[in-house]
Amino acid sequence: MINTFKGVIRAFLILLLLIGSSVLAVDTTQIDEVRRKEVLDSADFEVIDAFVNEAIQQLLETRDLSSISVARGTILSRSSSGTISARDQYAQQFFSSAARYLKEAFRKTKELTPPQHAENIRLNLMILLDNLEDLRLAKLAAEMLNEENTAVRYWTVHAVSNPVIAGKLNSADTSDPELLKAIVQGLRDRLAKENCPEILSLIIDFAGNLKGPEGRGLLLEVADIRIQKYASWTVDFELLDNKVLVLLGEAIISQGVNKADVSQRFAQLYSFAMQRYIMSMNDPNLLDSTQKEQLASVLVDVEQKCIGKLTEISQSAIKSAIEKDKSSTLLAEHNSLFGGEENIGRLVRSLDFDYGQNPDGSRRLIPRVLPPRPEKL
Repeated sequence: MINTFKGVIRAFLILLLLIGSSVLAVDTTQIDEVRRKEVLDSADFEVIDAFVNEAIQQLLETRDLSSISVARGTILSRSSSGTISARDQYAQQFFSSAARYLKEAFRKTKELTPPQHAENIRLNLMILLDNLEDLRLAKLAAEMLNEENTAVRYWTVHAVSNPVIAGKLNSADTSDPELLKAIVQGLRDRLAKENCPEILSLIIDFAGNLKGPEGRGLLLEVADIRIQKYASWTVDFELLDNKVLVLLGEAIISQGVNKADVSQRFAQLYSFAMQRYIMSMNDPNLLDSTQKEQLASVLVDVEQKCIGKLTEISQSAIKSAIEKDKSSTLLAEHNSLFGGEENIGRLVRSLDFDYGQNPDGSRRLIPRVLPPRPEKL
């Protein structure tokens, strides 16, 4: 599904680039002169501001796809100074202007008709914002994470979560704690209601790229939601859990992490995925072939990438049981790894965590049992 979605987006972008790319209405003579200067003055700042305003206005007003593409490319190609000495001056004015005029342009798209044209313009504006990769613009995108159109929302989430933005938020020189807080909270709000796997994948990647407690907290929230979806039999696109589990495993292995809460999520989510697969082995009608293939891929990949490092014992028992289609063998490995009624699992012994509390207040040392699938979902 992710490849299909990205294919649609890619085809759309290629279309915009190919249709009559010679069209260009924005005069770039003055802005190109400013880009060659070593030091800028107030008149140069006015030129930058006017250029950004005119280019975004053209993008907003045009109904010709080729002009949209060219306007976007014109802005991107002139988003930085051509000289090192004027780089900071130029960037300060350019991105301040871009934030102001993009915000106004998004507001004006609500007045455009027909609706499909308005969505196309919003999509192009958001792709432009994303490609500019600036924290001032990410702040604007963070206010728009509830976009109704899925394609626009995808690029909105991408604009606040792409690796460049994560890197700037991680850097002591460029970090903005208030913006970081706003982005993380906005993405948390999206997690509970987002049903597009491609967007969820972006949020998971961002949680992995983001250093510090904010990234770990976001990753744990993703894990909690996935665990709950397994428990309620509403989980879909199981391949997402490969990313989640590998990132949790890396967090456990890394230094300076409270391993107990991360280990608990890793073990419970991996256990539920394995229990779901074991159930499907015993009931061929429980899952479709795609779901089963995705689960198998998750189980095997996480075994290869994480289990040996976490237990310090390399293994391929899960892979072997899946290849031989032996549910009893996979169940035995599940109980050995996570714990069963008669034993404490290897992960609990290696990582020193529990699965929460029993009703009597004692430590729960075995994972929750995945309930049978409800007759009606």
